[in-house]
Amino acid sequence: MIYRMSHLVQNAKPDNTPSVNPGGTVNPPVNPPVTAYTYALYFDALGAIPSQTAAIFSYIDPVVAVLTSVLLLRDPMPPSVGLGAVLILGAAVVSEVQLPVKGRK
Repeated sequence: MIYRMSHLVQNAKPDNTPSVNPGGTVNPPVNPPVTAYTYALYFDALGAIPSQTAAIFSYIDPVVAVLTSVLLLRDPMPPSVGLGAVLILGAAVVSEVQLPVKGRK
């Protein structure tokens, strides 16, 4: 993913049109102001939600990034990455489950 993004930035055309790789995949145009605005919205929203919800979003953020690159950019997903995504999502679910504690009513 990091290689793809650096390749995308290096091969961006001045007219902001997508570039096509030799393999036939299309790189969308890079627009730094939109990216900066998106991150500003993301971090502003993190301040407006409960800390536990923000933590869950920070856990699943890498999973969403991988799924986006697989589905939209057609990047390959090795089995180890899929296993990592399942483990991250499983840990997020386990952290949200309220288990009964003995002695509490």
